[in-house]
Amino acid sequence: MTDIKTFEEYPNISWPRRLRRYVFIWCSKGTVTLAVDENEFTLKQHHVLTITSGQVHYFKTWDKAEGFILEFTLDFFWLASEARRLLTYRKLSVKEVAYQLGFNDPFYFSNFFKKHTNISPKSYQSMHAYNV
Repeated sequence: MTDIKTFEEYPNISWPRRLRRYVFIWCSKGTVTLAVDENEFTLKQHHVLTITSGQVHYFKTWDKAEGFILEFTLDFFWLASEARRLLTYRKLSVKEVAYQLGFNDPFYFSNFFKKHTNISPKSYQSMHAYNV
């Protein structure tokens, strides 16, 4: 999963949170002070901070600062990419692709694929598949 928001769009930015995702915080303007696992970091213009999965973090100050927060999981990069490859280049049903990628239920695979690509696997396959 990937999600990107501006500082303004990020809900409850000053509340401590522990995510099971990786987070990149980029300050495009101003200065931001963050707390990450009991440590304090200051980001100035064009600086980035990486927060690994599971670290508690929150914004302490961000007056007039602008920037972006990118959250992602690593499973997205591999699984979604491999699913697209299989749907495009292999003559497999969506069910077969799901099982090859380790999903026990094709329904869960379809939900995962649609969540990360904004299109169902069947629709993706009909638009991109090569006749192999």
